[in-house]
Amino acid sequence: MNHRETLIAIAEAALPAGRYIPAAGEATVAKVEPFLDHLPPPLSAGMSGLLRAVEAAAWLGHRRSFVQLPIEKRLAVLESFR
Repeated sequence: MNHRETLIAIAEAALPAGRYIPAAGEATVAKVEPFLDHLPPPLSAGMSGLLRAVEAAAWLGHRRSFVQLPIEKRLAVLESFR
């Protein structure tokens, strides 16, 4: 599993384009990655677990990788964590 691809897919679903703000995506993740790279090991492990949980929820609910889902279904997977 590629965590970067999952992060991009999450960004695209969770932060769509608005009237004045562009959609999140690869550029957004590129800006967040330096922060993630410096997380202490326990937090890094937690982030990895969270991304795996998102992928698992997609597979269980839709039989497809989170990255392969259309935006609406990605958002539904993320909403299921509420």
